[in-house]
Amino acid sequence: MLFDVFSKLKKENFSFQIVISGFGPLEDEMKQYVEKMGLTKIVNFIGKLNSKEIVDQMNKTQYFIHNSNYEVSSVVCMEDGSLWHTSYC
Repeated sequence: MLFDVFSKLKKENFSFQIVISGFGPLEDEMKQYVEKMGLTKIVNFIGKLNSKEIVDQMNKTQYFIHNSNYEVSSVVCMEDGSLWHTSYC
């Protein structure tokens, strides 16, 4: 899981914040895992966003990671790419 990578980076004293938007059936499980891994101070779940909030949030980020098992070509990846961020989709 991606949180394992974040945990390793934290242990190596990298300074970063993770913002997770959206919702879904695994949200509670993800929150529990974040707590179990000791990542609650660096991971912020912000829930569902409207279009303006999405753009505002993307403008605050340096990197964008879209972790999906089923979306081959996501619109959100194209939107973030238009903001000239480093995107990992």
